[in-house]
Amino acid sequence: MRRSTSGSARSTRWLKRGRDSGQAIGYLDDGTMVVVEEADHLLGDTVTVTVTNALQTSTGRLIFARVAGNGDTDEPRHEES
Repeated sequence: MRRSTSGSARSTRWLKRGRDSGQAIGYLDDGTMVVVEEADHLLGDTVTVTVTNALQTSTGRLIFARVAGNGDTDEPRHEES
């Protein structure tokens, strides 16, 4: 399994809204929850994100991320399924 560290890119499908406004929640293959800021409009899509923080909790690993852009744009990078 590839380790997720700050600045690394990961891709997953966004399944549900997060607790805070604008958040989307997805899960890596190993069950790790990923919380992405300003991504609730991407629910159902598979999008590449950049890890901003990773925490070890009593129930497992939790990753925070933001949507990765193409070059200098703020557009998300969608992957073909």
